[in-house]
Amino acid sequence: MRDLDHNAVAFLKSRGVSGYIFWDQLAIAVLLEPSTVKEAAEVYANVELHGNLTRGQMVIDWQNYLKKPANIRLVTRLNHQDCKDMMIQSIKML
Repeated sequence: MRDLDHNAVAFLKSRGVSGYIFWDQLAIAVLLEPSTVKEAAEVYANVELHGNLTRGQMVIDWQNYLKKPANIRLVTRLNHQDCKDMMIQSIKML
């Protein structure tokens, strides 16, 4: 698990993201407060179950290569301050 976290953090840093991203908490923030979403894309995505390189990975058809209708709304930008504030408020309520 440590290696996965290390690799994830290294990848994010290479993209200019500092710190660690709490993916599950961000998903809940979007669910509870949709206004946290700054940008989203309607795309077709599926989970690759039989591939050699991507087994179990969500594959997104960004270019509409498969010509299938969008089946997810993928959040691409969030108001991180709002999400952070929500997380801090929830911790204070403990």
